[in-house]
Amino acid sequence: MQRLSLFNDHLPGDPTVFEGGSTVRGWANKHSDRDWYAILPTVHEPHAPDVRRVPCGEAPGWAYRLPVVTADGVVDTQIWSATQVECLVAAMALERLHGGVAAGELSNAEVDFLGRLWHGRAISGEPEVASWQRRLRESAARQIMAARCLRLADNAIDDAVGQWEADDIRSATLAASRAYGFAVDAVLATAGEFSFSSKWRVRRIEHVRPSQFTVDDYWAVETMRDYHDDPQAWVERVLITCQTIAASIEL
Repeated sequence: MQRLSLFNDHLPGDPTVFEGGSTVRGWANKHSDRDWYAILPTVHEPHAPDVRRVPCGEAPGWAYRLPVVTADGVVDTQIWSATQVECLVAAMALERLHGGVAAGELSNAEVDFLGRLWHGRAISGEPEVASWQRRLRESAARQIMAARCLRLADNAIDDAVGQWEADDIRSATLAASRAYGFAVDAVLATAGEFSFSSKWRVRRIEHVRPSQFTVDDYWAVETMRDYHDDPQAWVERVLITCQTIAASIEL
């Protein structure tokens, strides 16, 4: 982990690092990358050609991403400051939900970080990782993330309705499909499954086993199984399903 000195010249002997992603969840395949997250006391702007900035919304500044060579190969590593993590955990407070500002500024990378932390496995700095995980699970993160997804679903539903009324069925189809994905993600969020990506959505559904839908229900919509029988009816049916799912979620 010597490359972490790019971000801080005075690192502790054992920096806080956890692993997240498919390798921790048991979903990895031979092509899967390992994903590590290093949380340093402070982070300075690095000067290296292979370092990439990670956009933040709720947390100040940038996080960073770079490849790190380990005994097991190259690991995709993100670097966050302790202050940034504290900001993200603080954003999951219940009063944020009731105040109507339920993590609306979270970037996709921050959503993913919190999801990886929730299920993460400490590599070093176990007490710090365990403390953040405990605080995250005791927070209103599940409700806040669900509310975020529901707002995105509502926006997509509005788009679909407007496009449908304008006889733009193809655009309405795309919006309805997007709304359904957000509605499904809202249900998963209530179980502590946060992700901005749909990559592992089926695995997450299999893990959570929600009461609102089965894997087959989800797959029928995702693959547009009955779409070509009647596109307009499919859009209407999906939008009603989204509203039914949303009504089933208690925040």
